[in-house]
Amino acid sequence: MTQTLYAYCNSSLLQHSINVAEKLEVFIERGDSIVLCNKITNTLKAKHKSIDEKLVRNQCLELARLAAFLHDIGKGLEIYQDPSRYKVVEGECKASYVFHEVFSAVIIRRLMENVLAKYIKLEELRLIPVIVALYHHYTMERLDFEKIRDYLDRLGRKVLLHKEAINIIIEAIKRTLRNVDVEDRIIEKRVVSKPVKIIDIEDLFFDIDQFYRSNKRLLLLYFGIVSQVAVADYIVASIERGGVSSKYYMDICREAPWLCSPSDKK
Repeated sequence: MTQTLYAYCNSSLLQHSINVAEKLEVFIERGDSIVLCNKITNTLKAKHKSIDEKLVRNQCLELARLAAFLHDIGKGLEIYQDPSRYKVVEGECKASYVFHEVFSAVIIRRLMENVLAKYIKLEELRLIPVIVALYHHYTMERLDFEKIRDYLDRLGRKVLLHKEAINIIIEAIKRTLRNVDVEDRIIEKRVVSKPVKIIDIEDLFFDIDQFYRSNKRLLLLYFGIVSQVAVADYIVASIERGGVSSKYYMDICREAPWLCSPSDKK
């Protein structure tokens, strides 16, 4: 019997992921994401003279889509899916997903390095979905290693992805990456079955720090994708939690009507 994983109270994590990836398509169709990927490709071309520019552009867009789909995969941890974590206060559901951005980034880094590296050969590109997941709630501004270390110590070995998260990862790959076919057991073995530890988080930030030191222009361009996914996530969450009549959704539609569509009401 399968279990539905949640992104927020009664909001399905799979459906939320699909909705955010679909909302990102608005940026892609307008050409905003394409402009970013062209700039990323040109920057990489200066560094790697022999790259296939068309392939890199296509993979950049595919990874932007993958990033949108998996930005909240950290919420698939068993600890976040425990019903005791959900509380109703004055008729409103309250749920805490502390550090889920960090866990999402660790899980995606595992996926990119241990499963998808042979499909996405440029290391710089493989960081796109990792950076999007980590920064989409501006985690870096408030990350406290001592707090996260204490949090992991309290949880012990419980920081595991729920086995149903495999289905979300498989669906993400299937919908966003062309010509990539990965077996469930490979993802389970290399990504899902290993608990998240402090060393994973330290390695993650070491990689990003090294990347920042040598690829500042690329990192700034990646933040363009971060912003697009963050806006897509914000709109979708507003709809899922408050409906199309919510103040947040209406404010966004007033400022950027092209981001809103009749399909949001479904």
